[in-house]
Amino acid sequence: MRRQAGLKTSSVSFGPLTLDLTTRSFSTQTAPLDLPARERDLLELLIVKAGRVVTRDAIVQSLTSLDDELSANAIEQYTSRLRKRLAPLGLTIRSARGLGYFLDRDAR
Repeated sequence: MRRQAGLKTSSVSFGPLTLDLTTRSFSTQTAPLDLPARERDLLELLIVKAGRVVTRDAIVQSLTSLDDELSANAIEQYTSRLRKRLAPLGLTIRSARGLGYFLDRDAR
């Protein structure tokens, strides 16, 4: 019984978007959402921390390795691409000026 109490869900949902934590894949209510690796990593970070601001530093640390560097322009590029992909789902990535980004629902 103790082990059952410790079970965690294997997916995270935000609106129509679901992240399967075991396969690290996204899907909507109708189809899978295929993303390039860095965009997937960024969206994964945002959906896991949904409702909270993710700082630019946390994004850079999450998306880079020791051999890799990431510019502020690259983060803007990934964010822009994701915004376009998420718009039809009624989701957006909002900027918290000077702090970072957070995942939000569109106010339609």
